[in-house]
Amino acid sequence: MSKTITITKKTFALMVSRKIPRKLGTASILGAILLCSILILNLPAAQATFPGSNGKIAFHSERDGNCIPCTEIYVMNADGSGQTRLTNNNAYDALPSWSPDGTKIAFHSKRDGNSEIYVMNADGSGQTRLTNNPASDEFASWSPDGTKIAFESDRDGNEEIYVMNADGSGQTRLTNNPAFEGYVSWSPDGTKIAFSSTRDGNYEIYSMNADGSGQTRLTNNPAHDNGADWQRILTPTHSENNNGLCGKLGAFINELNADKKLPQDKKNLVIGLVNAIKNVIGC
Repeated sequence: MSKTITITKKTFALMVSRKIPRKLGTASILGAILLCSILILNLPAAQATFPGSNGKIAFHSERDGNCIPCTEIYVMNADGSGQTRLTNNNAYDALPSWSPDGTKIAFHSKRDGNSEIYVMNADGSGQTRLTNNPASDEFASWSPDGTKIAFESDRDGNEEIYVMNADGSGQTRLTNNPAFEGYVSWSPDGTKIAFSSTRDGNYEIYSMNADGSGQTRLTNNPAHDNGADWQRILTPTHSENNNGLCGKLGAFINELNADKKLPQDKKNLVIGLVNAIKNVIGC
């Protein structure tokens, strides 16, 4: 568990004045400032929180009564305000899934007679059908990089897991057996997919590579194990964390090396400090 460290301006001034020898000059003071910045930001090694803000919540509802049990897709702000309807037709539009960049929503709809996967912009415009066959295609799940969508389909006789490009091209079957395969969850790095299967007699959790290879059973008991969901652990090595702190530290070292006026021994001292900070936060 991380411990919050608060450094006031007065404390910071004392640290600089008492701990940094005057003869080392400005470069060493800058190094101390960087170190204190790490403490102020309270960023423990290999752990950070999501750096952005919470966006909207998409959901489906039958509140507008197009038909029973028809539903439409809505969005709302995180506090429940601004509830807005995005789809509008006498069919079943359901199970929205946000693209990682928040610009699109994948969902399934029966507007053309059976369940197919569609995608639309975040404001409901540009609704486009991605799959097109007599079977049911459902439960869209975006890959972390937003380039692919995994989904379930019974197009080959039973529920199997498929993947396609975000534009609907390249639809490829990943699993192949007479049992149920579904409820997919991408690993945060996009290299694996967790899913549920009844291939061994009851619902168990399995994992496979993103191309369908290496299918491995993870759970094994007589009960139903279902609904896998990967945890995402952010570290400062991700570009979205620390406001790019790792990159800024690297840029600082480059600028320091390019400084022709600063003596090399002072450069080495500060660069060593910065590299130590980078190691601590996992750069």
